[in-house]
Amino acid sequence: MKKIEKTAISIRAVLTNYVKAIRYLQGIEKNGEPFTIRDWMRGVREDRPNGWLFISSNADTHASLKPVISMWLSIAIRGLGDGREP
Repeated sequence: MKKIEKTAISIRAVLTNYVKAIRYLQGIEKNGEPFTIRDWMRGVREDRPNGWLFISSNADTHASLKPVISMWLSIAIRGLGDGREP
């Protein structure tokens, strides 16, 4: 039973980190449509076949942005591996 509790606490900690990071994404909608990394990388919203993703941070904000950066990279990589057309 203790192992299950430890696993649940670990999962909750990871999810809490990502949920906190999502709050930084509020208000970045374009024309009422939500911004998505997948659409950006695929060029769905632009007249280009694909998009570039440059992620940077400075020393002052890196610690707080680290979960957001990890999430964006994960979404971008998973989106690129998807063979479907937009």
